[in-house]
Formats: sequence, structure tokens, C-alpha cells
Amino acid sequence: MDLSQVTLICVIGTTDRLGGAEKAFRAIAKGLRSELGLKLKVLSHLQPHEADSDFDVTVLRDPEGASLARMFYRLRSELLKVEGPAVLFPFQINSNILAVGANQSLPKGKRVPTILNDRACIDELLAAMAESSLWGRILGPVRRQLALRAYRQADHVVCNAQGNERAVIRFTGLGPARVSTIYNPLAVSEIQERFPARDRSSLRDPQAPLLATHARMSEQKGLDTLLRAFSRVKETHSGARLRIVGDGPERASLEDLANELGILESCEFPGFLSDPLAAIEEADLYVLSSRWEGLPNSLLEAIGVGLPVVSTQCPTGPDEILLDGEVGRLIAVDDVDAMTGRIIELLAEHTLREDFGKKARERAKDFSLNKNVMAYEGLITRLLEEAN
Repeated sequence: MDLSQVTLICVIGTTDRLGGAEKAFRAIAKGLRSELGLKLKVLSHLQPHEADSDFDVTVLRDPEGASLARMFYRLRSELLKVEGPAVLFPFQINSNILAVGANQSLPKGKRVPTILNDRACIDELLAAMAESSLWGRILGPVRRQLALRAYRQADHVVCNAQGNERAVIRFTGLGPARVSTIYNPLAVSEIQERFPARDRSSLRDPQAPLLATHARMSEQKGLDTLLRAFSRVKETHSGARLRIVGDGPERASLEDLANELGILESCEFPGFLSDPLAAIEEADLYVLSSRWEGLPNSLLEAIGVGLPVVSTQCPTGPDEILLDGEVGRLIAVDDVDAMTGRIIELLAEHTLREDFGKKARERAKDFSLNKNVMAYEGLITRLLEEAN
């Protein structure tokens, strides 16, 4: 099948480079366009903060805000405009619900095959959304039922981790033929050309080892646990430094916690960086402290530059990326003692740091864009053939 005649109708909350899901969407969509020739129709809930040079974005929400009903009918109208073969390709749970609803409202002959992209552990995500506000608690059961209906009505659900795939199957009751895993892509060749392998057996400054992480500063990311562990690391390595790249709703409280722990002067909070790789590559080791994930792009980027890693074994993703501990240390979520111990271990064990760094760079190659595109190509082709 000539996929250059196919329109991929993408629906996402925002195309801004805000976090891992948005980064993954941009990489996947651009890869499918450049490698397979797919035409892209990108529909965003929100107006991008800056002009988007990669996509021609149609915004579903008015600047002053729009009701869900208006977004629904605007999306429905956009779907009716598409001519020729097409695949509906929403990204993340709210877009998945909205897109399936709009598609199902069309006459049968106008509906298009639908691939949902689920980017986070669905049980944890729904629970977090329900607890986010009073309205979240009120609407939580409704959102859960809408998600269940949407996922069951879609032709296929793509998850970004096998753990996430198992969670979706448990949630929906769908058979494995309708749910699969396609890992997020990583521009590993470009990253490793930009950052050649370096000797990780030696600390850049033995008197002031640098730990790094990059994340949206939210409760999900467990950065408070990281700060508590770092305060204990300082008892052994008094000159140690911690760099947390990112921004978000918890930033002020995290800075307050660092001050309470007496480590604020040893912490760097450079804020959001559109290109954080140089800031994390300088570190001696990387720490991921998340309470839950889908498949953390931050961890993929860390192994891409060859950083030794300490990561929580949260649902879902880190254990798959790190091959159950072969490529980095895994610890329980919110275990300050374990995090402290593993950080101190890696700072002390130069051979282990070097080994993990080499394994990390090699493991990163398994997440290439080519593998991602080939997997989507097979799925898109199959669904279009079945639709005919």
C-alpha cells in the first residue's frame, strides 16, 4: 500500500515541547511523515505558545476557552473534510476520548480506522486526574467510563511500554490482538554523535560529584524523594551537587524543601530547557525518581548520552528500559534509603559506573526511530487493508 496517499489525523492537547509525551508525539509524527510519506493533519486542543515550524496546526479551542461540546463538533467537522484514505491518530487519554467520540458520531461510511496512543500507566493516570481538583474528583468516574468506552471502540491501542500494555488490557478487557507496544523513538544516532562516549569511571570533580535529572516538576516525578536522598548523600559527599532541569507546579515547594533540608546552595534549578541534553550529560550519574510513568523519555535521553542511572522501578517503563537492572540500578518508589545507598554506591564504584555507562549507550540503540516507524507502518497498513 502506498502510504503517501494516506492522511494521518493527529489529535493532541498541545504541540508545545512541554514534556515527554509531546516530545514523543513530535518525533513519531515527523518520522512517519519523512520516512513513509504520510500526510499530516494536526489538530491541537490548545494554541501553541510559539509558531510551530514543523506542523500546520488546527486549534480546536478558542483563545477564550471552549466547551467540550464545541471542541467535539469542531473536530467532527475537520474529520469530514478529509478526503482519501486516512487514519485517526490521537495522543494521550483526553484526546483519545475526544477523537473516538467524534469519529463514532460520523456516518459509518465516513469513519476512519483509529489508533489510540496511550502514553502513561492508565490506572495511575486516571487516579491522579481524579485527585487533581474538586472537579477532577467529581468527573473522575465519568472520565473513567468515557475512557473505557473509547478504548473499546478504537481499532487499536498502542502503548509505549509492555507494562502499560498489560495495564490497558486489564482496564479494557481487550484481547492482545488489539493492544500492542511500540516504544518511544530516540534520535540515538544524532545524540551519540553529538555526545561521544566518555570515560565514566572517573568523576569530573571527585570533590564535587554532580547528579542530574530532568522532569516536569509535579507530584508524579517524586522529586521530593530525590531531594531527601540527596541531603543524605551530602553527609558522605559534602561537595556533591544536584541539577534538576525543568519547571512545573511543584517548583516553589521543591525549592522550599531544599532550603529546609539545608541543601539549597548545592542544588541547581535552571528551569525548562528545550534542549536539556548538555545539562544532564555533564553529570556523573542520573537519577529518575518518578512515582509512575509510561515510558520515560527522560530516562531514554539519559541512557542515550551514556549516563549511569539510578531509577525507581515505577509503573511503567524503567524496568524495561534498564532490562530489569542490567543497565542501571532499580529501586522501589519513594524509598529514600535505597536511593541514597545506590547513589553512594555508584559514586564510589568507578568500574560499575563505566560498565553501566557503556551498557546504557548500547541499550539506547534499541529505541531508534527506524524501529518505531517500521512498527507503525505495519500497523497502519494492516488497519487500512482491513477497513477495505
